[in-house]
Amino acid sequence: MPEEKRSLPPVKEFLEQMYGVKLEEPKPWTPEYRAKVVRKMEEYAREKAAQRSREKSEHGPEDI
Repeated sequence: MPEEKRSLPPVKEFLEQMYGVKLEEPKPWTPEYRAKVVRKMEEYAREKAAQRSREKSEHGPEDI
């Protein structure tokens, strides 16, 4: 027997009603902000790669 499909309210309206706040549309990123985000992501990737490299060297070479 097929279930009755009910339409769900849009998420934005649901959250506004649930929490009593007004959600705003996100503003477009400025070129400066985008560059800052990209720089932070690249720094994070370098730090993680260095951390993985350190962890790998701590364990030493595997037995052959």
